[in-house]
This record gives sequence, structure tokens and C-alpha cells, in this order.
Amino acid sequence: RQSEARSSVAQSGIQGLYNDGAEFLGGSEDAFVGFSAATNNQNPLWQNLNLTTFQNVVASNTSMNALNNNGDARITALYDVAPNSNTYVGLDQGIGTNSTQLYPDFAVPSFTNIISATKSVLLISGVESLFMQAEVVQRGWASGSDKALYDAAVSTSFANYGLDATSVLTTGGMYEYDNSLEAISYQRWLAFNGTQGFEAWSERRRLGVTDWANGSSSSIFVRSATSGLSGNDYPLRLIFPSSEVSANPNVPGLEALTSAVWWNK
Repeated sequence: RQSEARSSVAQSGIQGLYNDGAEFLGGSEDAFVGFSAATNNQNPLWQNLNLTTFQNVVASNTSMNALNNNGDARITALYDVAPNSNTYVGLDQGIGTNSTQLYPDFAVPSFTNIISATKSVLLISGVESLFMQAEVVQRGWASGSDKALYDAAVSTSFANYGLDATSVLTTGGMYEYDNSLEAISYQRWLAFNGTQGFEAWSERRRLGVTDWANGSSSSIFVRSATSGLSGNDYPLRLIFPSSEVSANPNVPGLEALTSAVWWNK
């Protein structure tokens, strides 16, 4: 998190992990919180929304356009097609119920791969770990092959959905590694799709990237229509709810939604 704000501190801490022989998740190893079908022990999103269908949560064009434009096969595993058109189409972020269209007009997260009563919530995934390892090697903070780690991360992300990434990683392939931090971060963002949304948000804030999906799209990181934000302003933090402010005397002064957290340079 603090790689951009306090680079030397981040580097020192990471190198300390390697020097101490720390072990890292890799491949399909995930750290997660598991759930069951029993009442009050179900996946919290599923249980809180009392879901029997997924019509009230639909695909965002932010992600849908990126996957579609790249011809990324993971789209078939991450989303079910829109019932009314049998195609992959998302909803512009922040429109919600203001849309004149009906929810069945949009693709929905896959019941099999993304959400169900027993679906685990990831704390950190093996894919995420591999991308982080690739980044520290690319930065020169650890030895190894950043390309090998990057390729392993992308391959595992595809393999987790029963897909093969060989063609996209080969020379000339859509996701061929170009030895850049941007490539690692972009793939990490794609891999977080549907399962680690908060981490995707933090990745954008940490590096300040605004043009991920097509190389130059100002609409990739979009704002809710009700946020009141415009231009290049994006939500940079969670703000304290009024209930916390009124009940907790230790709440610090309120910050604006667009005020960066300490690690967000």
C-alpha cells in the first residue's frame, strides 16, 4: 500500500520478509473466510440481500467493456448473459434504478463462480500474491523472474475458471508481459473482477491509474451519479457514517470523499 507514499519503508519491509524466509501464497492457494448454507452462516452479500435471483446486482460496464474489448474468455465464467438479449452488456456505474431499462437487460454475476450462499470471501488470493511478488521483483526489491510470476498469476486466474491463458500470454498475445508495472497492475485489476472489488479500488488509488481498460479511457473509473463528483475527481476513501460521528467521541475530523488516505500519494 505504501509503495508510492513511503517507497523506502515499503522496500525495507518487503526485503525483510524475503530475508527472513517468509512463505507466500501462490497458485490456487487462497486465504478465505468460508460459509455454509445454514441460516446466519451464509455468504454475507447473499444473506443480506436475501437473494433468490440476482436481478438487483448486475455487471458494470467498467469491467464488462474491458473484458469484451480484450476478448477475455473469463467473461464467460464471471458473468451470465443478460436474460433479455442473451449477450454480455453492463450497466453504467452509478445509474442504478435511474435507468429506464430493466435489470434483466444486463448481464449478472455468475451464480457458480461469483456469488452463492456458500461462496467464500477472499482475504487474499494466490493470484493476488503472485502479482505482488511479480511487482516487487519488477521494482528490484527482490530477486527472481517478474515475467514468470506475472505469467503464473495470469495463468492461475484463468485456470481458476477452467480456462487456458496460453494464447494470451504468448508472444504477440493480448496479455504478453512487457516488463512494466502497468502490465502487472492492469492484470491484477482484471483478476480482481467480481471477487476482490475493494482491492481493485485500492489498486487504482495506490497507483493513480485512470486509463486501464483500453489504454486511454477516462470512463474506466467512474463515479456514482449521486456522488456529486465530476471531472477527474474519484472517491478516495470511505467516510465515517453519521451514526459513528454522533456516537463515538473519538472520531477524528471528517475528511472529504476526495481526500487521499495516507498511503495514496
